[in-house]
Amino acid sequence: MSGGGIDVGDGLPGGGPTGVAVALAVTAPAAAIAAWSLRTRGEVRTWPAALALGGAGGAVLWSLASIAWAAAADLAWVAGNRAAIGLCVLIVASALACRLTRPATALVLGVSAAAVPPVAWALMTKLTPGLAGERATGRLQEPVGYWNALALVCALAVPGALVLASLGRGGTRGRWQAPVAAAWIVLLVVTCLLTLSRSGLLVLLVAGAIALWAVRPRRPAVASAVAALIGAALPAAYALTTDTLTADEIAAAARADAGRELAWRLAVGMVLAAVLAALADRRRRTTTVAAAAGVVLALGVVGAPQGGLAPVAPAPAIAAESGDRDDTLANDPSRLTDASANLRGRWWGEAWRGFTAAPVIGNGAGGFRLVELRERRDADDALLTREAHQVLLGTLSATGLVGGLLLGMIVAGVGWAAVRAWRRNRDQSLLTLALIVPVALQSQVDWTASIPVLLLVVAAAAGVLVVLAAPAATVAPPAGEPFIAGLLSLGAVLLVASALLPWGAQTAVTASQNALAEDDGAAALDAARLAARLDPLSPRPDWARAEAFAAAGRRDAALRAYLDAADRQPDNPATWRRVALAAGGGPLARDAWARASRLDPMDPVARERAAGT
Repeated sequence: MSGGGIDVGDGLPGGGPTGVAVALAVTAPAAAIAAWSLRTRGEVRTWPAALALGGAGGAVLWSLASIAWAAAADLAWVAGNRAAIGLCVLIVASALACRLTRPATALVLGVSAAAVPPVAWALMTKLTPGLAGERATGRLQEPVGYWNALALVCALAVPGALVLASLGRGGTRGRWQAPVAAAWIVLLVVTCLLTLSRSGLLVLLVAGAIALWAVRPRRPAVASAVAALIGAALPAAYALTTDTLTADEIAAAARADAGRELAWRLAVGMVLAAVLAALADRRRRTTTVAAAAGVVLALGVVGAPQGGLAPVAPAPAIAAESGDRDDTLANDPSRLTDASANLRGRWWGEAWRGFTAAPVIGNGAGGFRLVELRERRDADDALLTREAHQVLLGTLSATGLVGGLLLGMIVAGVGWAAVRAWRRNRDQSLLTLALIVPVALQSQVDWTASIPVLLLVVAAAAGVLVVLAAPAATVAPPAGEPFIAGLLSLGAVLLVASALLPWGAQTAVTASQNALAEDDGAAALDAARLAARLDPLSPRPDWARAEAFAAAGRRDAALRAYLDAADRQPDNPATWRRVALAAGGGPLARDAWARASRLDPMDPVARERAAGT
């Protein structure tokens, strides 16, 4: 999914709106078909399944219902769409799991295979720096768009790699799987380290440990894991000690030599890991000698002088100006050994205050950025974020106790299913937990649960786990099948429309801006009006319309368009700031600044302008 689905149409650059629209347009009809097939399956007629599916369905409906009271109704809409992707994947995975002998094995292998393109692309931005642009961040984040999310992609790919290693034993399958798995894990470990994500590195180890507990036979998987760690030592040590690879804003030309140096070390590490994993299938003594030689080789090469590379100072940490800034970490390898919370305490406090302000129904799904503006304690815009970085607090702030209850239903259903599945098939249940536990852990300190590309993985694992919790059984279809079929079809159509409308509006806004850049005011105005018809909840079509009027010299019409946007979202300070700027001065401007100041009390400009100073 482009951008990991992180950009869902809120004005940020990226392909997220397209990714979310495509994901829901595909999964909604598939979920309707899958739900129809499940009507005669006894595996999903259990209390764990009812809790998980009921909680997920309720979360979608409640998120969409929060449009009615959300300060940013358009963001509540897209948050509901993101939740719907998880629900659809949960249903589809459950249906597929009913038809597979070892569904968890198939799932982890599929997830690992799906991780190949993003991991390869991410590493290529280091090996061939021009792919990342002239100046890029030192931390790996593309193509997912967020370093912690990319690290979690690596973690979720590890269980499949370890399962692959175990498949090479016995029968006539051959023994290529363990070397391939070892080489693949080298790439995953190096990529994860280059994201400089502390939580990502932790959950990678957790995912690997759970998967090793599950796989049978275990020896080739353990050998591949050990071989991969030995092979990864060489490229990882070089990458983490070379500033041109980890510092921000380094020109592509300056990074080229370091990219080539990393490339050959990565190749050597992969070959070394593959050879050690292959030898592990033969004689243990040979393996021990080869492993020792590999360690010596890796340490020797790492310790050799790295000629030809001028050191570049790492990006400095943000200067400490307040208690919050003291908690901010630099984006360099030193963060891997730092236990600071990195602003989490600030964001969690804002989310909690947002929850206490609206404890039952919340402030509206997807609207943490407006809650933060209202609840923050300083005027430092550099410390603003888009999510609460903690799944429960974020849920409570957005959708209140009702949303928290629905989240609890999902957790209870999946947990109950895990207990039952453990008793029936321990190894398969462990493999699903190797995908669920890392996401659950990282979501305690991050906004993992809001990123569809990761949410769909844990939703699929939950669907498999629910099926594993009950024996296969065929039951009589429920009464009223024509009504059920019609309801499923209608639901699929509504979800597809729900995904396509905001995507179309975002596309039209972009078209309006492009037309304005080409001095085609009429086309810009038409595109903005189309965007408003497609998404009547967002202020952005009105802003685009105002910009088109302003470019044509129609200041009064532009001001009216800005006022229309403020009418759509009167609790959004951004709408009133634009009104105030368009008004220029006078009572209207002062009133708009006053409204913006009430909604964002720490905005010094709004406060001063409202006071007339």
